[in-house]
Amino acid sequence: MAIVVCHICQSYNNRWAFLFNIGVQAFLVLSGFLYGKKNIEDWKEWGIGRIKRVYLPMFLLLVIVFPIYMFFARDNFNILGYGINYLNLQGIPFVMGGVYLIPGLRHLWFITAIMFAYLITPLLQRLKNYADVVLPFILLSVVIGHFFPMRYMFLYSWFYLYAIGYMIANVNVRLRIYYELGALFLFIVLAFYVSWDHILNYFSPAGRLFHDVAGVFFIVWGIKLFSVKFFTKIPSFVVILDKYSFDIFLVHYILFVGPFSMAHLTGSMFLNLFLFIVVTALITYLFVLMQNRFFAYLSKWIM
Repeated sequence: MAIVVCHICQSYNNRWAFLFNIGVQAFLVLSGFLYGKKNIEDWKEWGIGRIKRVYLPMFLLLVIVFPIYMFFARDNFNILGYGINYLNLQGIPFVMGGVYLIPGLRHLWFITAIMFAYLITPLLQRLKNYADVVLPFILLSVVIGHFFPMRYMFLYSWFYLYAIGYMIANVNVRLRIYYELGALFLFIVLAFYVSWDHILNYFSPAGRLFHDVAGVFFIVWGIKLFSVKFFTKIPSFVVILDKYSFDIFLVHYILFVGPFSMAHLTGSMFLNLFLFIVVTALITYLFVLMQNRFFAYLSKWIM
């Protein structure tokens, strides 16, 4: 939801977009935490599962929008950009300046990030029993890394945010409270110390540091909050959003940013937002149906 709001703000050139972009850091930390709670026995099956859940839906989306761009948005059509996306390398040019990224599909850079993060999961599982020792070294590497150019920290953040979440899930319970308090302390300090100009500037080193700390803070304290018995019953609409969150992520951006944007469809921003939500829900539903057909055909063809 934070990322969707981020992109809505972005479509209206609103600087608050970069505050809601904290959802990126939060997602990486949360993904690491959840996998840190698991013990994967069959890495081949797990890897195929990640490809099926993350890469293949993106691949299907690209196949669908390829002719749409070619015939209806020729100025934004970039055959090399599509090739980079099909290889799942679109996150690399994003870091290096956004070369060959396709308007309306720029959000797919995150697929590169999360898939790259998954690559270190086997190593992290080997180290999970030593989390008490490993986590301080990861945090130290982050501190040292902030002395390097920002483009390298963009790349490295995919790994260290995921790794921090993974190790926090496995540190000694008595030590975890110190990390939680540390995240709280750093968040409060940076919230007062870092100016809004930096926080709302995604390419500011101080802003990046705030985003990283905020991502860790919201996850570790969010987990504590939702572990309270009062919050254990999950509302049905949250269950639905959770089930289709990745599909919503894939299709929403093209509808509000890029050549097919609905941001200025009418003279009313609220009407545009309402239409955006309705159309996003409808297209997500159709996209899920197409995925099911695609996977059924693919399974039959492979067998």
